[in-house]
Amino acid sequence: MTDMTPDSQKQHFLADEDGSATPLAIAFVCIFCVIGGLAVDFNKAVSERTQMQLATDTAAHAALYTWEFEDQQASTTKALATITDMLPDIAYRDALLGSDIEYGFYDPDLGTFTVDPTFVEDKDSPLRSAVRATAQLEPERNNASRNIFLRIIDHDTFTIRTSSIYASYFPPCFNEGFVAQDVVDLQSGNSYTDGFCIHSNTYVSMNQNNFFEPGTVVSMPSLADLDIPSSGFEKNEGLQAALRSGSYRLRVLNNLPLRFQSLRDGEIKYTEEAGVTEVLPVLWPADVSSGGGGNGNNGQDNENGTGDTSTDTTNTGGVVKRMSSTDTGKKNMTPAHFDIPNRIYQLECSGNGDITFSADTFKDFALVTTCPIKFSNGTILENVIIATEGDVDASHVQIGKDDSCDAGGGAAIWTYGDVKTASALSGFGAQILALGDIQFTANADGIQGVSFIAGGRIDGTSNSNMGFCNNGGTENFQEDPYFRMVN
Repeated sequence: MTDMTPDSQKQHFLADEDGSATPLAIAFVCIFCVIGGLAVDFNKAVSERTQMQLATDTAAHAALYTWEFEDQQASTTKALATITDMLPDIAYRDALLGSDIEYGFYDPDLGTFTVDPTFVEDKDSPLRSAVRATAQLEPERNNASRNIFLRIIDHDTFTIRTSSIYASYFPPCFNEGFVAQDVVDLQSGNSYTDGFCIHSNTYVSMNQNNFFEPGTVVSMPSLADLDIPSSGFEKNEGLQAALRSGSYRLRVLNNLPLRFQSLRDGEIKYTEEAGVTEVLPVLWPADVSSGGGGNGNNGQDNENGTGDTSTDTTNTGGVVKRMSSTDTGKKNMTPAHFDIPNRIYQLECSGNGDITFSADTFKDFALVTTCPIKFSNGTILENVIIATEGDVDASHVQIGKDDSCDAGGGAAIWTYGDVKTASALSGFGAQILALGDIQFTANADGIQGVSFIAGGRIDGTSNSNMGFCNNGGTENFQEDPYFRMVN
C-alpha cells in the first residue's frame, strides 16, 4: 500500500528526477549560444578587421605615392578612390574618411610618425615623408561592427580600428654604384670599396681578380644567375659575402622625362639638386653661333617680365651671347657660350646636327637639348647638367671636380640614348642617367662617388678602383623615393 501522507508526498516529489534535464539543457543552450556567438561574431569581426587593414595599407601607400607629385588634397582623393571597392558602404560606412589620412614624416631612428602637412623631404636628412591612414568601426561614428548572436547577452557591437604608416626610403644602390635594368658586365682587376653597390635587374657578370671590400653589395633577382668563371669566388675576393638578391623599379629613369620638362619650363627643383646653385627660374636658350655669334631677343621672358632677354643684368651685367635660332646643325661649344653662370640653356638640333664640347672646363649651368653630345679629349664638367635626347660619346672626359669628395663640384649627364666613353672616363661626384646603355673605360683611380643608372646594360672596365664617398660630394645625385610599410 502506497504511503500518501503529506510528508511522504513531499519526499516523493523531492526524490523524483523526471524533467531534471530541462534546466540543464537550457543552461547548456545558453553556453553554446555564447560560444557559437563568439565563434561567429568574432570571426566576422576578424574578417572585417583584415579587410580594413588591407584598405588602410592600400590607402596609405596610394596617398604617399601620389604626394610625391601632387598636393595633399589630390593625394587623399586618389587614396579614397583606390579603396572604393575594398570598403563598401553597406558594411564599412565612414570607416575611412579623408580626415583619417594624415601627412607628415617618419623618424626611422625613433620609429615615430609626426603629423606635419608642411613637411618637405630632403633626401640627405634622416627624416622621411610618411602617410598614416586610420580606419574605424566604432559607436562614435555610428558604424560599429554589429553582432549576430552575442546580442543574446547584450553585447551588440565590436569596435574595430586599424592603422597603417607608409614612409619613403632611398635604396643605397641608387646613391653610389652601378644599377642597370639589363646586364651589368664588369671585367677584371677592379677594386670596390665599402658601400659601393652593383645591381642588375637581370644578372651581374664579371671575370676574375676583382676585390670587394666588406660592406660592398652585388645584387640581382636570382643569385643563381650570377655569371662568373668556375673559380669565380676564389678569384674574386669578397664577392660571395657581397651577394644579395632583389630587384628594383628604376623610378629615377621612369621619371627622367619629368626632369627634362622641368628644365625646359625653367624650374629650379632639379638644377639645385644637381649643384647648379642659385639658378634663376628663367630659360636662357644657348643661341650662340659656332663662331661666337651676336646678341638678340629670343622671345623668352626674363625675370623682370620684360620679354627682352638680349641682356642680363641680374648677376654680372654681361650680355647673353646667343646662337642663331636657325643654326640647328653641328656646333662647337666652349665655356664662352655659357658665360652667364647659373642659367638653364636650351638648344635644338635637326638632321645630323650635334654638339661638340671643347677640351676645356665647363662650370655652373644646365643644358637641355635634343642634340647628340660629343666631349673632346680633355673636357671637364663641374656643377653642370647635360640633359640630351641624343647619345653621348666621349674620350678622356672628366665628370665632376676631383676634390676628394668635398661638397659641390659634381656633374650629371642625363640622356634618352646611350653613353659611350672610348677611354679614360673620370668621375668625381658624377651621375649618369641613361635610358639606353652605359659603356665606359675608366681611369685606374678616376672613379670616386659615382652613380651610373642604365635602362639597358652597363659594360664596365678593368683595373680600376671604384671609390665610395659616403654621400660626400654626391649631393647633386638625382634619386626618387621608394615606399614601404613601417607600421
